[in-house]
Amino acid sequence: MILDRLNHPSDVNKLNEQELQRLCGELRWTIIKTTSKNGGHLASNLGSVELTVALIRALDLENDDIIWDVGHQAYAFKLLTGRYKDFHTLRKFGGISGYLKRSESRYDVFGAGHSSTSLSAAYGIKVGKEKKGDNGNVVAVIGDGALTSGIALEALNNIGNSAEDILIILNTNEMSISKNTGAIAKYLSKLITNSTYNKLVGKVVGILTPYKNRGETMVNAFFRFIETLKLMLVPGKLFESFNIRYFGPLDGHNVELLEKTIRKINKLHGPKILNVVTKKGFGYKPAYENPMKYHGVTPFNIETGLSLKKKKISCSRVFGNIIGKIVERDKDVIGITAAMGYGTGLDEFGKKFPDNFFDVGIEEEHAVTFAAGMAAKSLKPFVAIYSTFLQRAYDMIIHDVALQNLPVRFFLDRAGIVGDDGETHHGVFDLSYLNLIPNMKIIAPSDMESLERSIITAYGYNAGPIAVRYPRGALEGEIKDYEELSPLDIGKGRAVISSEKDEILMIGIGRMVSNCKKWASELKKNDGIRASVFDALWLKPIDEDSIIRLAKGKKAVVTVEDNTVIGGFGDAVINVLNKNKINIPVIKIGWQDTFPVAGEIDQLFEHYGIDYAAILKKIKEVI
Repeated sequence: MILDRLNHPSDVNKLNEQELQRLCGELRWTIIKTTSKNGGHLASNLGSVELTVALIRALDLENDDIIWDVGHQAYAFKLLTGRYKDFHTLRKFGGISGYLKRSESRYDVFGAGHSSTSLSAAYGIKVGKEKKGDNGNVVAVIGDGALTSGIALEALNNIGNSAEDILIILNTNEMSISKNTGAIAKYLSKLITNSTYNKLVGKVVGILTPYKNRGETMVNAFFRFIETLKLMLVPGKLFESFNIRYFGPLDGHNVELLEKTIRKINKLHGPKILNVVTKKGFGYKPAYENPMKYHGVTPFNIETGLSLKKKKISCSRVFGNIIGKIVERDKDVIGITAAMGYGTGLDEFGKKFPDNFFDVGIEEEHAVTFAAGMAAKSLKPFVAIYSTFLQRAYDMIIHDVALQNLPVRFFLDRAGIVGDDGETHHGVFDLSYLNLIPNMKIIAPSDMESLERSIITAYGYNAGPIAVRYPRGALEGEIKDYEELSPLDIGKGRAVISSEKDEILMIGIGRMVSNCKKWASELKKNDGIRASVFDALWLKPIDEDSIIRLAKGKKAVVTVEDNTVIGGFGDAVINVLNKNKINIPVIKIGWQDTFPVAGEIDQLFEHYGIDYAAILKKIKEVI
């Protein structure tokens, strides 16, 4: 294999045209083979292979910096920058990250897991290089979905006002996690679908190809032609309005054309943007035909493309089903998400109730304030966003929703640890960052029925904002029919195991209640320690009466949460005990002051001391 022979990024420059084609095929096969075993982001990475090869050939990575947006398109980059031999560990505990990670490689210039940060980072890196006397190139690669985000537009405004020699590669594939929406997405679609423009560009490329070895004259003529053609035919001048020179669109799967173009425009001064058109899933039929489904994959059969895991009905799908049932009865209910329709379970809802569904694109801040405006006019917005991404809208939650006490319903998908997506995607801070906000109510269901009832409860709550957080995948227990469901009592938990003879009180919240029940059984069976178990259900308002009643007479209280222990559920329980002058040792179990790495969930629980052995040790130390 050619990949075996590449020991340094610059080795790619030693390959001839035929070898480059073979290399692209090997990169695709390696990505497909690895994600079929480990899971990962497939379609987007297959689409960026030729672009990656062209960038590495056109740049000198010892002096030039590439800043990738998100990391969904950087697998080929990892393979060509010294990580091929370890690539089989992708997204595994202690292995290669699925995202850009500065501690992993010096070629990962800037870490990224959340969308749209590359342009701001590139501008800062370019200024930093200049201040240090480094005149190396800086290239940012961003997708058209990411360009719809506010931070990307802010960066464009700032970059365009500078004279910095920054090259922006706009990788246009018309997809983020869900299909791109909004005015900017429509504009970019016009750029790549102007048939007259693209046909003429294709003809010119065909004419010039036989003369590729005749110096720079023909290439210069080509660029002059492109500039003239662009002014005549490309609809609108969005990027020129930012004072950024625009080039393209070019075929993102033509290595030679991309390489020559990048080399050429990198010699021009000032900010530039090159629009390349790629196809997600390119080279693998299942992903090519259904890029949304193959955006992020679990292990799958390569021949059929079918998942190898038997999937239970997920919390996301339950949410989508319940909101659908609710809107049939109440047309004031509105589903809102930020480019996560498929991931949050709102995709089918959106198809069935298009007038009650808004996918605003990668614009979490806008989604929250947009919902606040709806709530101000007595609509009932349901905002479904991953926990880790809702962090981006924190000011809007406080200033636009909670301060005005507007009844916006938040549904935090992927709350808690998410496994192999790693540090950037674990939702382990939301209990803490939401708990300190006045007027906010917070539910963390522990099983599928309480999840369903939580959604019903949030729907019926009109006195202010309320949040329901739930993990990736499924909770334990059975799903009930909608007609059988009733709202939860606000601020009331439930005793799962309780006896006056118990020495320990375990208070769990969310999916950790199932762990508490298992640990209580093992404590009694293996070590003769009796433990009560209480399912808190609510963080805010917390069930003070039940906690006080159950804690009295116990030797210790153990709080268990899938959240950071700093400012989280455990601290809320301690506040209750202190407020009521109950002096009992409290053991807080949860994520310590760290960013948990990637790995399988049970593996991470064990590694970070959230397992039976660790809990037993801490209990024995106390009692």
